[in-house]
Amino acid sequence: MKVSVIIPTYNYGHFIMEAIHSVLAQDYQKELIEIIVIDDGSTDDTKQLLEGIITDNAGIQYHYQENAGKAAATQIGIALANGEIIFNLDADDWFLPGKISKTVQIFRHDPTLVHVGSPALIHWQEGNRNPEPEPIPFNVTGKNNGIDTLKYFMRKKLLFGGGSTFAARSAVLKQIKWQAAIDMYTDEWLLINTLLQSNCYFFHEPLSAWRVHGGNYSGGQLVNQEKRQERLRRASTAILHLLEAGKYPAWLKNNYRLKHATREIVWREERNKKGLVDVSRYLYRGILSGNSVSTLRAYHAFNRLLPMWVRRLVHGS
Repeated sequence: MKVSVIIPTYNYGHFIMEAIHSVLAQDYQKELIEIIVIDDGSTDDTKQLLEGIITDNAGIQYHYQENAGKAAATQIGIALANGEIIFNLDADDWFLPGKISKTVQIFRHDPTLVHVGSPALIHWQEGNRNPEPEPIPFNVTGKNNGIDTLKYFMRKKLLFGGGSTFAARSAVLKQIKWQAAIDMYTDEWLLINTLLQSNCYFFHEPLSAWRVHGGNYSGGQLVNQEKRQERLRRASTAILHLLEAGKYPAWLKNNYRLKHATREIVWREERNKKGLVDVSRYLYRGILSGNSVSTLRAYHAFNRLLPMWVRRLVHGS
């Protein structure tokens, strides 16, 4: 079974070689692996660093595009992929040994599966913290219905199986509709559209390493926080518009409206622009969102802003 590993990257020349070598070191048949690097307008030495390894490995492709964001880069990678299974690998992460062979084995033995994921092994670039696996809920592991899993994730405000832990059937991914504005919520969009299609499988043990550092989204120390927040806002809005315009289930639209509204109110709080009208509108939308009480309880902003007497009435506490 041929597989494709797509690596979207932007100015990660200091990390990307480790990512590529982690794929080349896999115990899977080398001629059945293609690596597709989509350079999203890097201005560092990414291209120069890759020239030698591309020359020595026919299975590596390099594609450069003007900077358009992660969603645009990922979409190009999916379109170019020739494998039956597509793996995503962020350029600052890497695969652990056996990642591809274990994942392909699961796909091969169960044709109903459209997605296979795992928790990540988290590595902190700064500080003296030891690597730790993501605490994936036990009831998510193994084979599950994709829609039920997505409902659980949305209800609990969780997201597992995205980023460098993501693997899915190519035929499913190539049908997904995209907008470049999805950008920083690319992983969320991939997971939503894949899990809606059929069954999924999650390993309990980590198969990918996730590097947390000052320059990535996880590290939360980007130089221009205002620009970062605006990108997140545009990305969330883009997903909401795609869901509203598409043939997606009502429960998903209701949940995402609440999620987006929560992001909006938090962003206004961070900018000291939140007013009483904003709070009233947010609470009104939340109560009438059609989501269950358990879903509302998962949103700390909703619970925090809800008046005490209403909180007791709604939550029974």
